Amino acid sequence: MCYLCVSFVLLQRCNCSSTSSYVQKIITKAEYLANSSNAGFDGNINVINPTDNKIHSLKVKSKWIFKGGHEPSLNTQIYSHTPSAQLVSQVGELSKLKIFEHSRMGKRGIVVPENSGFKSAYDIGRNETNRDLFDDWYHDNYSVSYWARIALDTAGQIGVSLDIFTGIQVQFVFSDQSTARFKVERFQIGDLKFSYVPNSSRNKDGIPIADFGRSFNGEYTFNNELASRGIEIRVVRVGSTGGRVRITEISTSVE
Repeated sequence: MCYLCVSFVLLQRCNCSSTSSYVQKIITKAEYLANSSNAGFDGNINVINPTDNKIHSLKVKSKWIFKGGHEPSLNTQIYSHTPSAQLVSQVGELSKLKIFEHSRMGKRGIVVPENSGFKSAYDIGRNETNRDLFDDWYHDNYSVSYWARIALDTAGQIGVSLDIFTGIQVQFVFSDQSTARFKVERFQIGDLKFSYVPNSSRNKDGIPIADFGRSFNGEYTFNNELASRGIEIRVVRVGSTGGRVRITEISTSVE
């Protein structure tokens, strides 16, 4: 997750995947500020990513100039800039917080024990009611609310708005090695609400588990995985290796 901070430390979301996209985001913001004030913009802009502990910083000058026409045009120049030691330290502290650490775990994910009541991602993808219950389990077994408050206190030192958490995703690994992802849906009354990421459930082979109301379609190991959950299948083609079969339309009933 990336956030933008301008000289007076205004932070906004930035979906930056490369250096060029970071730079473009900075230029776009500078030109927006210049256009809004009609007075141009001259200042330092830092794009920060607390999840990955990264900072991209530029000095930007954006001003209106006349080139012989009737309307002025906006001229923008960028220069390299080193972020302050204080900002580097603050972003580093923010990055260490558990809420971002869980997001960094990626495919390793958070292990969900069998005694949690959730034995498989099937329990999440195929049962909509379980999704809110799973969010409750995450809060009850990890200090999510506490992390959120600490993160806000730390982020507040550099002017981060509440959307710093928006879009953060955490992967969970169940006892049958299936997986599902949840993301921060919103910040509410000092707490974070996590919601299921649609179509994110996978079995141990990485094959999608159809969400509630959707049909299964793909290759599955013929080990009674689906039948054991009351899901009826029709075999279309038997695979030549690995004991897999190609299946199509299936009942969408929930276990």
